[in-house]
Amino acid sequence: NLASSLAGSVAAVLPVWSLVAETVACGRLREADAATVTTIAELSDEERAMLFMSVDDFSTRPEGPAPLARRRLQDLLAHAGARRAVDVARSGARGAARLTAALDDISGRRALEEAIDRLAERADVLRASRMLADAWNAAHDDYAVGEPLRDAVASLRHRPEVHRLEEARALDALDAGSVALADGDERLARAVLTREVPTDLDLDAAIDRWREIENLTGDLHAKHVAQVVTRSLTLQRGRP
Repeated sequence: NLASSLAGSVAAVLPVWSLVAETVACGRLREADAATVTTIAELSDEERAMLFMSVDDFSTRPEGPAPLARRRLQDLLAHAGARRAVDVARSGARGAARLTAALDDISGRRALEEAIDRLAERADVLRASRMLADAWNAAHDDYAVGEPLRDAVASLRHRPEVHRLEEARALDALDAGSVALADGDERLARAVLTREVPTDLDLDAAIDRWREIENLTGDLHAKHVAQVVTRSLTLQRGRP
């Protein structure tokens, strides 16, 4: 889901909106530029359509503001960005500040930055989760010698703050497509692991269902997800 979100944000910004995103992020749109946009917005529909027929028409036709001002607008926003800026101005956003804010939303820049931030946060959680898993696996390399480590990791895994690492690891397995679950079970697992459990969910019945999955499945990834989801639901129910 995170990868899809990031890819969607990148697709929205690049290549069409990269120049717009750079312009608004750096505050390059001046009041004179906003005035150019407003003047174009106030042209007749026919004049405006002729102006946007092509890049060359936008720079050279006699309608509207001075060609030099239009060329600067094109340098700042590209042809598609200038068109969207005019549409925004026609809807009532006048002045450099309001125009910049509106174009910032349209460019998708902030959505991309937020997706990258979430990816960075998720990466830290996943690294910690994998360290915990490595410790658990190491404790099983020599079963007798590893018993103290197994007990320590098992104790850690039952702490709610550490369980969040297990949830991230389980969600990562679902995102990777490595878990064999029925569609309905996978949807509920994602809801539980992202803390979006439906308010009308019967927690006792759901816990029983996931314990059944854990006991019946032969897929190790599905078994781990079932264990984590069961623990998450149990914590939400309020009993250890």
